[in-house]
Amino acid sequence: MKATLSVSCGIGQPTVECEDTTTASCTSNNCRCNDGYFDSNGYNTSGGVCTSMSALKVTSVTSSSVTTTGVTISWTESATPSQVSSYTVVWRLSGSDTVEGTSQVEKVTTTAITGLSQSTTYVFKVISIETGSRSTPQQIESDAVTVNTQAELSQLCGVTYTCGVSNSECIAGDSEGNVCRCKSDYYDSNGYSSTGGVCTAMSALVVTSLSVGVEGTSTVTIQWVAPSPGSDQVNRYEVHWTPALPNGTTNYDAAKTTSVRLTGFISGQMYTFYVKSFEDGSRSLPQEVQTSNVSITVDAGLGVGCNTDGSIKCADTNSVCTQTDDTLSTVCRCKVSYFDSNGFSTAGGMCIEMSTLAVSNVEVVTEGTDTVNISWTPPSQYTDQVNRYEVHWTPTETISGKTFYNAQLTTAVQLAGFTPGQTYIFSVNSVESGSRAQEQSYSTSTPPTTMKPTTPSGFTTTDVDGPVITLSWALPIGISTSYDVITTPTLNPTTTNTESITYSTGVLDGQRYNITITTVIGSERSDPLEATFRTVSKTPDPPTSLNCKATTDKTITLAWTAPSLPRGDIQHYVVKRNDTGATFTTTSSLTEYTVDGLQPGKMESKSVFF
Repeated sequence: MKATLSVSCGIGQPTVECEDTTTASCTSNNCRCNDGYFDSNGYNTSGGVCTSMSALKVTSVTSSSVTTTGVTISWTESATPSQVSSYTVVWRLSGSDTVEGTSQVEKVTTTAITGLSQSTTYVFKVISIETGSRSTPQQIESDAVTVNTQAELSQLCGVTYTCGVSNSECIAGDSEGNVCRCKSDYYDSNGYSSTGGVCTAMSALVVTSLSVGVEGTSTVTIQWVAPSPGSDQVNRYEVHWTPALPNGTTNYDAAKTTSVRLTGFISGQMYTFYVKSFEDGSRSLPQEVQTSNVSITVDAGLGVGCNTDGSIKCADTNSVCTQTDDTLSTVCRCKVSYFDSNGFSTAGGMCIEMSTLAVSNVEVVTEGTDTVNISWTPPSQYTDQVNRYEVHWTPTETISGKTFYNAQLTTAVQLAGFTPGQTYIFSVNSVESGSRAQEQSYSTSTPPTTMKPTTPSGFTTTDVDGPVITLSWALPIGISTSYDVITTPTLNPTTTNTESITYSTGVLDGQRYNITITTVIGSERSDPLEATFRTVSKTPDPPTSLNCKATTDKTITLAWTAPSLPRGDIQHYVVKRNDTGATFTTTSSLTEYTVDGLQPGKMESKSVFF
């Protein structure tokens, strides 16, 4: 009796043998296919036949989708694939028996292999795994397929190794054969000599957000945003413009900066700008891309043509676009209250506030009653823009035929003819005539100055017959507010607002007075008028204290006290002898007199009067 595959054998009497003794044998009391054969019915199902493992060998092993690090391996299954449990793809370096890698897959006929090395030759085989015939799996390898992985950027390339990076090409290297480089208009993201990069369109290196600003009349500021990613592959930026500058320049190397400030442009000129990005790390020659154009017009400076529609603006914020004097064109001029630092017809200036031309340290010193000396310090800068200085005064009066004085470019003047006692405010005007069609001026005023008043004149004693007297005088010219009147001896009042004064108390008859009259206006005082006057003399009071000062046998010396109110100047005294009525007149105002020719021992009676 014979046993089929997977049926017990080697037991019983007589001993059961395997039916197929050529390709099978009794193993562990079961008929099993020999090594190199597989059971067509599987491990535990009887009735199968032993078939050579070569029947499970896959065919038509091919490669596709080769990249720098991967490949897709495909194959055709055998005619009896049902006994294959799985497939294993194995690969080795060409010429080597060492397995570099394996990939076990299920019952499929294609698989993608990754993790390979670029620019490398591999030999791939597909192993069919059979596990249903023996206690241990069996396998059979397919025929080999050779795969050359592709080269990365900057690696050698040629017939064997093609370039595996999109938009790359195999071109002559600088020194050692052909290498993979990005095509024209693409750049290597890793640079010229580093592998692993990708080829990116050069358009990715175009800068963004390009803006051009005008600064003044000859300066522009250009700014942009660097490309991202890719800015590390930009070697430099160049700013270009048309038309050329007066020195012929049409571009500027900005290196790796993303903003520049350039000068030398022409005021009022329109320019077109663009920025180039240069890349020289991908091919033997540099590549470049550029932005679209941005056009601006440089603002017009003073004295330069402009347009009132705003297409050509005035650069200086303190200027306006206005018609020229001949009304044939428009130019930039300073606004009112500003002046052109370069003057009316010279471009390149700037508008400066008129206050900059203000003089300083204005000093007014009066001299006499109608003359002033005025001096000042010129402005500290732009004095060349001052056409002249004018001295003005208020209240306005005509002095030497004019209501102001043209000082030309002097800084000190003397002016005469002002009203004595008048208060004036003086101002020094800096006149500028080089910025606008009409002159402009800036005034620096002084505090009020009061002229010295004139001395009174024409003093008269209108009425000096006491007890009430009136004095008067005249003011020859000018203005007064009051007069100080001082008398010696003192009479009151001592001030008056008119050209006369009346005294009604304390007036002495026959008194000689010294008087000074001073014109007063504010804090200013005139030189005094000095005069004397005398009141009308009246009968004096009698002398008192008559006494006998000394006697002899024939003389007697009398003495007395002068009257307390003489009411005038005492010329002499009269001594009267009472018994005879004889009189004796003194020769002076002395208060004693000696009478002689008297009889010894006789009593005499005397009296004294004026």
